[in-house]
Amino acid sequence: MVVLVTGTWNDPSVGFGIDIVRSAFALHIPASSIVLFICVILFVFGTILGNSYNASQCFLYVIDISKSA
Repeated sequence: MVVLVTGTWNDPSVGFGIDIVRSAFALHIPASSIVLFICVILFVFGTILGNSYNASQCFLYVIDISKSA
């Protein structure tokens, strides 16, 4: 949403991915690199925890199915 509102997507020199997000935040937030870094780290940590939980539940489901068959 920040990229769309700030119009950063119109700038061809920015590139794609995290660079365009960093540039969009840099227009309005002075310490945007630090804020974006913290957000990315929290997202990565949450993704790892969520995927680990889902994988363990799927593994338990498969083990339970194999016992009953």
